[in-house]
Amino acid sequence: MAESARDPCVKESVLAIGAIAQTLFFRTARGNTLGSTQPPGMKPWGGGGGGAEMLQAGAAGFLDHHHKAALQHHLRAVSVYRQRIQMGTAGSSPRSVIIMTLLLIAFEFIQGNMKSVDSLMGTGMRLIEDASTLMKRRSSSRDSEEPQVRVAAPPREDEMDDIEHLLPCLSLMSGFTHFFNSHRATISRMNSTPAPELPQPGVTPVAKMQVLWGKFFTRAVAYTMRWMHTQMKHLPPPADAARERGQFLSYLRLWQAILETYLADPGLEAQTRRALEMIRIHRLIMYVLVSASLDGSDMAFDAHEEDFREMLRLTLRFMRADTPEEQFPLSRIAFTFAEGLTTPLTTIIAKCRNHDLRMQAAGLMRALSWRDGAWDGKALAVGKLGVVMLEERGMDMEGRIPAAARWVWTDAKWDLERREVVATYVRLAPGEDGQVVSAHLVLDIDSPPDGCGLVGCGGGHDPFEDPGMGMEL
Repeated sequence: MAESARDPCVKESVLAIGAIAQTLFFRTARGNTLGSTQPPGMKPWGGGGGGAEMLQAGAAGFLDHHHKAALQHHLRAVSVYRQRIQMGTAGSSPRSVIIMTLLLIAFEFIQGNMKSVDSLMGTGMRLIEDASTLMKRRSSSRDSEEPQVRVAAPPREDEMDDIEHLLPCLSLMSGFTHFFNSHRATISRMNSTPAPELPQPGVTPVAKMQVLWGKFFTRAVAYTMRWMHTQMKHLPPPADAARERGQFLSYLRLWQAILETYLADPGLEAQTRRALEMIRIHRLIMYVLVSASLDGSDMAFDAHEEDFREMLRLTLRFMRADTPEEQFPLSRIAFTFAEGLTTPLTTIIAKCRNHDLRMQAAGLMRALSWRDGAWDGKALAVGKLGVVMLEERGMDMEGRIPAAARWVWTDAKWDLERREVVATYVRLAPGEDGQVVSAHLVLDIDSPPDGCGLVGCGGGHDPFEDPGMGMEL
């Protein structure tokens, strides 16, 4: 709120989001189903001045007066933002740039205007590039695989310290949805060297600990995504990849002990405990992804089946711990920029080759709210199930998926009118001529691929009824 009082772009963006929330609040009681990138009644606009054209069209182009006010405020915010782009960071602080960009992205998320979201993420990243420590590569001949631990320093007056990871992390995580492109330029500019600063349980406040985790997680995602792009091109690992992998694994083990210590505090508030439980899930994700990196065949993931099972158990426990009010689908105007539960579930579907765990994760994806992590869970589940379908076609006689039959999802496009996802997949094993082997699938959002028919499975993959999930709380 303090930022909105002194920055016109932030002020107009806050007013725009408030106004459009008023419009949508009473329009989300019906038809609140997954698999749509925009709330009912909204028409995305962007690029060529669509918002201005709608304003000139008169009342017929608006859902109500709140909708009209929202677009007016948003256009004023965009106008100020464009002026800032021309001036670079000289026109505003890096902190303001991050806040402005995230607010504009939030409005476009609500509108369902994903092209503008993608463009805003790319623009925001370029504007903060010189001001963020997450965007500067560091190297040292003294680096080793053992972490040089530095405990968290006392809080300092740094306008970027608490939020600098938010936009880079959002940009990188958008790449895992396969519906965005701006992250491709971000990866090459990201610092994937593990951050050495760690919190001290009992000394470092939880809020500061969450910031430190956010920075570490962002660097780990940058490392992982850089490797995945190398893997899809059938290239050897970068020269420093093995060193960085060892460093990340060392830090991830330290973070596990740190989280357990924080969670052991009996005086921890329920909301804070849930936030730490979410971090625990994401720490396990990164441990598995980093551990299996540098293996271009993806066969290394097979050694982590128990980790995938634990990931699913923790996710299920997190979902079951919701209050009765939270167990109902969230409003379409409700979403967060956090990584959410789509991340562990899509990781299980894509990287765990245990059929039952994959199908259980897909089932939980369909049970998530519409905007977990701001991404459409149903469309993600459909796209990931395309990987399952391609891989299980190539199962051997013992029910295992060999290296030559492993695939990754690389690109996707929406066809909202037909309710379809047009997805592109790449086989991890190149063809006989050494060329990339790809596949294109047109998938029905409302009728996902049959992940059980190919293997003669009778279905019934309900993790809520699986005693093996160990749901003691």
